[in-house]
Amino acid sequence: MILIVIFLAVKYIQNRKPHHRWASIRKYCAKIEEAARNRMELIVPDLAKRNGVTEQLKAVNQIEWVRQMNACKVQAETIVKFELIYD
Repeated sequence: MILIVIFLAVKYIQNRKPHHRWASIRKYCAKIEEAARNRMELIVPDLAKRNGVTEQLKAVNQIEWVRQMNACKVQAETIVKFELIYD
């Protein structure tokens, strides 16, 4: 039963101007990606500042600085996903 539904869905998409659908999907994805990058550029430095990740830390202990910056990036990605995708 599932294979029949999938087959019919594929046929439907093939017959209904698939290039227009894919073009609009690509445009939408590009728009979301650009918005996500812009938000990341704002959120990561803010989180780093709040968590005390400074250039001084980078000079003293680079590995710890990288670890904390990676943690800020992961936290920022989570925020962006909820703002732009899940919300």
